[in-house]
Amino acid sequence: MNKPPQFPHAAQADAQAAGATMPPSGQRHRAWYDHEVQEWSELDFHRSQVSLYADPTLARLTAGEHGKEICVFQQREGKVTLLVTRNLLARHRTTFDNVLTVLERQRLEVVKHVATASVIRYAVDYVASQHQASTDRGLSQSSALREFLDVVREAALRGSSDIHFCAREGGAVILFRVEGQIVRSGRPLSYRRCQDLIRAVYNSMPDKGSNSGSLITFETQQRAAIPCEVDINGKAEALKLRFQITPALGGFDAVMRILWQSGVSFQKGDSLKSDLVRLGYLDDQATRISLAAMKTAGGIVLAGVTGSGKTTTLYSMLGHIATETKKTYSVEDPIEGKLQNVSQIQVQTTEDMDTDQAISEIVKSLMRLDPDVTMVSEIRGIETGSAFKQLIQTGHQTLSTVHASSALDIYERLAAPEIGIPRHVLSSPDFLTLLIYQKLLRKLCEHCKIPLRESDLPQDKIASCELLGDTGRMYVTNLKGCPHCSGAAVKGVAGRTVCAEVILPDHTLLRLLQEERSIEGYQHLRQRIAPLHEPSSRGKQALEVAIYKMCEGIIDPREVEQEFQPLELYVEMTNYDRRAGKN
Repeated sequence: MNKPPQFPHAAQADAQAAGATMPPSGQRHRAWYDHEVQEWSELDFHRSQVSLYADPTLARLTAGEHGKEICVFQQREGKVTLLVTRNLLARHRTTFDNVLTVLERQRLEVVKHVATASVIRYAVDYVASQHQASTDRGLSQSSALREFLDVVREAALRGSSDIHFCAREGGAVILFRVEGQIVRSGRPLSYRRCQDLIRAVYNSMPDKGSNSGSLITFETQQRAAIPCEVDINGKAEALKLRFQITPALGGFDAVMRILWQSGVSFQKGDSLKSDLVRLGYLDDQATRISLAAMKTAGGIVLAGVTGSGKTTTLYSMLGHIATETKKTYSVEDPIEGKLQNVSQIQVQTTEDMDTDQAISEIVKSLMRLDPDVTMVSEIRGIETGSAFKQLIQTGHQTLSTVHASSALDIYERLAAPEIGIPRHVLSSPDFLTLLIYQKLLRKLCEHCKIPLRESDLPQDKIASCELLGDTGRMYVTNLKGCPHCSGAAVKGVAGRTVCAEVILPDHTLLRLLQEERSIEGYQHLRQRIAPLHEPSSRGKQALEVAIYKMCEGIIDPREVEQEFQPLELYVEMTNYDRRAGKN
């Protein structure tokens, strides 16, 4: 503990007050009290956040005239700066001793300076002015926060899944993704105001450990999970925004996925199969998934683009797999809903640890928690790939997702250097139980959809549809809508349906993939493909399931093309494959 300087008698104290130097016996204390701060710039307060240290005991000790000659400033948690005049040290030593005792009893690191009264007065005025400026900034930030929450409320009322802030030097636009389609908000916003809105929410509201940087910069990629509450039709609704910002030429993009939190608890139906059929899986696909989910080991991996409903499908499966007789854990980034009988763990990152590493660390700890079933929200890289492999190889049933372009491509993605699971491991008989790729496509409103033959679709498009099925059963969207769909986010649309590809890897397929013969693996899957007009998914890719639903009048042909590829191209490639004997 640092002791205050010792003044043996009054004559020496008077000498100190006059600016005399301490005798040699005081050499060990000269670091702080022999030098008198006479210039404000010596304190370097302008380089850090400084405030007056608030303490009722100190306020009493430094009341009155003493307050002009001794003052305590807080620079950071656990550290304070004590300024005192030579006059007070010499003539009111007890006051100094008492102030120092209070600070040291609070286990604070105390930096002491002798300073002139004018420097202390200037320091107090400066800190007070900085506090007022901070308050003004806080009021400005509150205004930005209110405007940001207004945007979130508008997005929620529209049924949006995502909010896009696209800021460039000339201005900013706000976009909403509604039923898979991008629509403009129409709200005017300057570039600087857009920065204020994003900064306000990112710096003040993130979940603990979710933000990848302490302060937002707009110059690097940053992410966070932002909890908020907005009024929807007179009811306070809790939301969480999965926030990602990335710099772009001339500005930045900030995209937020909206996750509803108010009472969000997955409600499972009578069976996993019925829940999957309700999502849009074909009957035989739902049967295969339900049977695979009954296995007690092995990996189930889903793939799909952002917003394709992967988490909903995972929750459906885990909701039925997790029971009171099993210990089930999920590692999520972020947690998107509540699951019964599941211990859900939120991934927390730091500036020194990315999401891949954070997930890996959690999975390592799970191994000591005796799990039966685990879910890892996403396999992102080598760290999570290794953790996924370890969980399966130690006998745990594990569910996860990965970015891949098809169900078959999941294997190649897991084997790629970015994730790095060896092919001989992936091809072992009980390692991969199920591979699923899915997309969400908009369903037509049954009450106002327009027959394809009566629509304004170009004749070449209609001709392509005729090669794929009975155009008398095909329909397109009524953009005017009807009373039944007028309350929907998009007129003429009645929600979305899953179009998926489901693979139960057999020994032949695994052998071909291990030998890097993926084309032959593809041919193996499609050697007994079911006709497009049949409800069977045998050998079908997600595109062909979408075409089947198009032929049944469930999906607009233009929606199929928007989400996959031109129908003419599919017809051409299918004819080529048939001529080449590939399926």
